[in-house]
Amino acid sequence: MADDLKITKSQLLRLLKYRYFGPPLLVLASLHFLGMLSFYYTTTWYDSALHLAGGFWIGLIYLEWARIRNEKFILSEAEVFKVILFALMIGLAWEVFEVVYDLTFAENSGFLPLNGGLFDTAKDLILDMVGALIATFTIRHNRKEA
Repeated sequence: MADDLKITKSQLLRLLKYRYFGPPLLVLASLHFLGMLSFYYTTTWYDSALHLAGGFWIGLIYLEWARIRNEKFILSEAEVFKVILFALMIGLAWEVFEVVYDLTFAENSGFLPLNGGLFDTAKDLILDMVGALIATFTIRHNRKEA
């Protein structure tokens, strides 16, 4: 199992050169810049856009990693499920990080468990998975055109 997760240096370099990474990375960088301008607190859709774009990017990373690991990779329904599950795992890790950060470092973070927090977390995780699903459709559509 551990050998399945290993990736060589050349595989990592191929992963980083992947042609689909540029636009999503640009979107994430733009959203990060908007966050520095306090969009998180002033714009209602901002958090949703971050999670949708992040899920999309995580989906692309998983799909390219799977393709690098297996040149004969086929995007089956089982693989689509794995992509969505991977995005959910990363999303859960991020949500745990947010809670720990708020409880540990953020002064007056306003974090109140069960006070909208569960709805926001559920929405974030759903958007992470939807973003990953959109990534699978994008890859499938582009492969059919090629």
